Amino acid sequence: MALDLPKYRMTATVTTPSTRDTSLDVMRLIGLLMIILAHVDPPEWLRQLRNFGTPLLIVASAATYAVIYDRRAIDVPSFYQKRLTRLVIPVWTFLSIFFGSMLVVAALSDRSFPFTARQVFETFTFGRGIGYVWIFPVYMALAIITPVGLRLAKQPLRDGPYALLLLLGGAIVYELLRPVLVSRLGDTSRLALLAMSVLPYGLLYLYGLRLTRFAPTTLAIAAALAAAVFAWQGVIEWQRAGDFVPTQTHRFPPTAYYLSYAFYWINLIALACRGVKAMTPHTESMIRWTSANSMWIYLWHVAALFAWNYARMPVRLQSLGAWTCVVSLAAVLLMAVTTTALQRRVVTRWSTAGTRTARLIRLTLA
Repeated sequence: MALDLPKYRMTATVTTPSTRDTSLDVMRLIGLLMIILAHVDPPEWLRQLRNFGTPLLIVASAATYAVIYDRRAIDVPSFYQKRLTRLVIPVWTFLSIFFGSMLVVAALSDRSFPFTARQVFETFTFGRGIGYVWIFPVYMALAIITPVGLRLAKQPLRDGPYALLLLLGGAIVYELLRPVLVSRLGDTSRLALLAMSVLPYGLLYLYGLRLTRFAPTTLAIAAALAAAVFAWQGVIEWQRAGDFVPTQTHRFPPTAYYLSYAFYWINLIALACRGVKAMTPHTESMIRWTSANSMWIYLWHVAALFAWNYARMPVRLQSLGAWTCVVSLAAVLLMAVTTTALQRRVVTRWSTAGTRTARLIRLTLA
């Protein structure tokens, strides 16, 4: 969780039509839905099926930057300032509203505050905390390598073979380094989790920066290779455990088993999304709006999820069986999207002036 990000970046800034690729908006939307789906307690088969959301968002985010900066240079200091600010300030704004609201609700309902001081502190510092925000330090690290990655992506190299060989080599190096990192840093420390997330996700990010240059054949070959690696790793895990092992168990830190499954779906979805051409203007507008506001939808879904569970709605809907997660997903999404839409109206109405208040609204809520 991710969770993401650029222009059209998980904020409300909308790029001009000439710099947009609707297929990337669709990929980001799918990634967002897969992440939120994981949080509404889906059946095990569905939890496994959707276990590619975060890598998909990372690749789509990188591809978005590649499109934006394809024909113009990147102003590195300005990029760092804007990007890193947008990865920190809005999250802190949301967390302040969220924890403040939970404190008020706890006081009014005569219940204890559901989080410890340590959980609150770790959440604000992007640690374990209450969860959900661990991916933002990864995105910060990816933002730092973006200028160099864009320069490499523009080199006149044979895109398909070069990128696949580079990715394969990097994956092998990571698999060799991972046990060393675990032995030196442990597998639970914040530094270890960050290092062992940035390395594999960084490779996916670099792959995403060249994604739009790949021919359909390259994507198909990449998907086939990923499927083969996943099947090979799956057999090994089956022999060890005596049953199918969900890839989710290999997510922290990411291993070849988890990453190959995600990489298969990334390429398959990228290939399928290239055929997304004909759609109504209304549908295209909705997809672009959701993509542009995906970070706030993600953040508000956290609040919606806690509210939904606080009201014990999953327990009350148990009679629906497997459909409980469908109803929960629809309810959480509706609350998150509605809150984001209301927020956008506030920002649009009050942030256009040049006053200090308007600048503060743009900084914290845009």
